[in-house]
Amino acid sequence: MRTFATALAGILAGCLAFLAMSLTLGWWTAGTASNLSASVVSVLDTSGGATALATAVVDQAVNAAPEADRAALAERAPMLTQAAGQALAQAREPLAKAIGATFTAIADGVRVAVDLGPVLRPVLAAMNRVDPSIPATMDGPTSLDVDGSALGVIATVITVLGLWWVAVLVAVAVLVGTAFASGTTGWRRLRPSGIALAVPALLVILLALLSWLATSSLATSASGGEVAVLLAESVIGVVRTKALVVGLIAGLVAAALIGTSFMPPGRATGRAVARPGPPASA
Repeated sequence: MRTFATALAGILAGCLAFLAMSLTLGWWTAGTASNLSASVVSVLDTSGGATALATAVVDQAVNAAPEADRAALAERAPMLTQAAGQALAQAREPLAKAIGATFTAIADGVRVAVDLGPVLRPVLAAMNRVDPSIPATMDGPTSLDVDGSALGVIATVITVLGLWWVAVLVAVAVLVGTAFASGTTGWRRLRPSGIALAVPALLVILLALLSWLATSSLATSASGGEVAVLLAESVIGVVRTKALVVGLIAGLVAAALIGTSFMPPGRATGRAVARPGPPASA
């Protein structure tokens, strides 16, 4: 009966640990305005992410140009993409502010106008230096209207991600309960908890490693444009790095628990274990 209780507690602890790691990963990636801004900047720092966003800007400029200028712009597309990518890389700070304002509007459920001018103006200026037919400034509005009250689902997801620490505390509590439910004594009681934590940690690491295969398959079989493929690869790469960190931290804790469970009580506590001596002679 105790073995069944230990197995049940271990399964529950493993599921809760996986949930806690997933919420922690989501919160670290996009759970706050600063985390989301840092993730977007990390995507821009990758060659694929910067190229994808710059290509999207150039494609939009080519499509908006007069019919007579499109052929010439298409020939200069590589140079335009390079210039736009460099300008986007230098616009990290205003881009982070725009992302933060958008995130706050969604989380608070309010309507705001996010000014994208500080991000778009240097990009257009850089493209104008390559091809003067592209206007250096925008004639229309440069603000993005964000109605947070209409994005309640995203706000709910943000709220759930903010509870990552609650999931961690619950998982730790159940892991401690698993140790005491095992019925063993001394440091050996840590072994079931370590195994229960090691399984979801290895699963997170395995999923992160399998994402390399997913991105390779995406690049091979994608039917959409190259922009979407490059952007997806960059986003998955950023999330993969964070997942590996979360999984490795949990794995190290699990390894420490399992390793400690094999230590003799006297060595683990630093004290010698009292052993009965020979019976006293009469």
